[in-house]
Amino acid sequence: MRVLITGIAGFIGSHLADYILSQKDVELYGTFLKYESLENLTHIKDQLVLRECDIMDQEQLDNIIKESLPDCIFHLAAQSNVVLSWQIPQKTVRINVEGTVNLLESARKHVPDSRIMLASSREVYGAVKKSELPITEEHQPKPINPYAVSKLAMEFLGYNYYYKYGLKSIVLRSFNITGPRRPESFVCSDWAKQVAQIELGLKEQEIRIGNLNAIRDFTDVRDAVRAYWLAIKKCKPAEPYNLCSGRALKMKEILDMILSLSDKDIKVVRDEKKVVKIDVPYVASTNKKLRKATGWKPKIRLEKTLKDLVDYWKEKLNS
Repeated sequence: MRVLITGIAGFIGSHLADYILSQKDVELYGTFLKYESLENLTHIKDQLVLRECDIMDQEQLDNIIKESLPDCIFHLAAQSNVVLSWQIPQKTVRINVEGTVNLLESARKHVPDSRIMLASSREVYGAVKKSELPITEEHQPKPINPYAVSKLAMEFLGYNYYYKYGLKSIVLRSFNITGPRRPESFVCSDWAKQVAQIELGLKEQEIRIGNLNAIRDFTDVRDAVRAYWLAIKKCKPAEPYNLCSGRALKMKEILDMILSLSDKDIKVVRDEKKVVKIDVPYVASTNKKLRKATGWKPKIRLEKTLKDLVDYWKEKLNS
């Protein structure tokens, strides 16, 4: 099987590459941006074919599609930061929408029988009322930021190309995903890094935090990429599937889990710079549709995920 991952150097892309390379008889290709670090791929770069490619460049995409002739395409390349999407809304929409059109056009022209996984987000649902939880795929999307709008548009493009050309696009709406290699701009990784710094004697024994009342559903990235692999094979095109653990917790509970990984007496300090307005205070979902279609279920408990995340930062800070 020939597989292509756009955005392979990122957090999820690199873990997906790890998982796919563990399968038998797979030839893996991946795209990255010129300025992008390939640190996440150092341990496997000799096992795959890497190509510099900007999804905004139709010619570059055509070339990599013609070279790789993939049976499966995992489309992960995107502007995926919600806060940043308010700062650069035009660029976010162009990358996530026009970039998807470019990919679908390349696939339509050169590999019309391929299966394509479009990585969407729970952000498309918007601010669901607590009384309406858990979120199912039947909830009407009401995106409340430019990133979410761009992801919903991406989904509809996938539907368009399926109904017009028969191009088989699978849509996964991922909820919060975390684990080793997650950038520190994301909350669990931020807290894990601070604890690792304390453990290594690199900072004072205090952890600076923001909001603790939000409720979130986290899935380990290694479970998530396993779901990607099953979904692209077994899920129906032109239908959305929620990817989540089904376990929703307050951020205070998650902080306590991380603090329990250290024997240090760590002081918790509220940092106003880390306190952001919570547009979506409650996030809880069900993965029943995905489980029924694929047999997938999460195997890694959040407690282990957080321990692995702290250990990742210890190793990175020590290197």
